[in-house]
Amino acid sequence: MNPGGVIPSRMRSTPLLAFALLAIGCTPRGEGDAALASATTFTKTFYDWYVPKADKGTGLEIATSDSARLFDPGLRHALSEDSAAQAKDSTEVVGLDGDPFLNAQDFCQNL
Repeated sequence: MNPGGVIPSRMRSTPLLAFALLAIGCTPRGEGDAALASATTFTKTFYDWYVPKADKGTGLEIATSDSARLFDPGLRHALSEDSAAQAKDSTEVVGLDGDPFLNAQDFCQNL
């Protein structure tokens, strides 16, 4: 009997272990490795370029205008609408409260 629905500690890790083993066994090889490498390179290159601009407060505007081809048109439109709404009210946060690509409001200076 299991009073209160408490899961015994020996059973808590079983679903996680099963998922991990399944994920390892289903990992694609060959094409998947190339796609992963390409995505990793793109992401690193983007953030190496974006973070210094975002730190100066210009990253989002530059990214969505100069590098617009990198983003889905729906995302660009939503970010543009958010920016326009925020420009109409400088006293309150209207939409996004931080950088959407960094999921951050403030930047930590390198120590």
